[in-house]
Amino acid sequence: VDIGYMVSEFVKLSEHAPQFGCSLLNLKLVNEIKSGLRSGLVFVCNMCQMKQTLWTEPEPQENSTTMDINTAAVAGSITNGGGFVALERLLCTMNVRSMNRKTYEKHEALISKGWEETAVQEMKKAAEEEIRLAKERGDVNKEGVPLLTVVADGSWSKRSYRRNYNSLSGMV
Repeated sequence: VDIGYMVSEFVKLSEHAPQFGCSLLNLKLVNEIKSGLRSGLVFVCNMCQMKQTLWTEPEPQENSTTMDINTAAVAGSITNGGGFVALERLLCTMNVRSMNRKTYEKHEALISKGWEETAVQEMKKAAEEEIRLAKERGDVNKEGVPLLTVVADGSWSKRSYRRNYNSLSGMV
């Protein structure tokens, strides 16, 4: 729960219809909307009948550099070597309602896409750096193409298919 965000939203909510004399005292909590670990509290004003949902954290923004609570929980579960069931068990132990598998898999797909894009960017940067260093050392062929040394050990990691993310050492 983002307390600062919720307080600022409560302040806005308390000023929703000053022309009718509405205040926080006129608001009644009528429902809770659950979206994974994120919740929306639905209020209705008994003066003007305004209906408003107050979320426990801001709406997730596309291309944001921060993760919403659901994405962060899934990322934490994956990086700790777990998956959906591990996250579900952890949250149950803490007496916190869990997200459903469909929500988990949606956020897992977002994370996987982001990690893949980042890995490709980093590999491109590393290749550019290796090319620059090879040119500085004069490691180029007659046509000026950089000569890069690539080391391969012939091993094959255990595939995870976006589960477990563990890897076994060994040769295939």
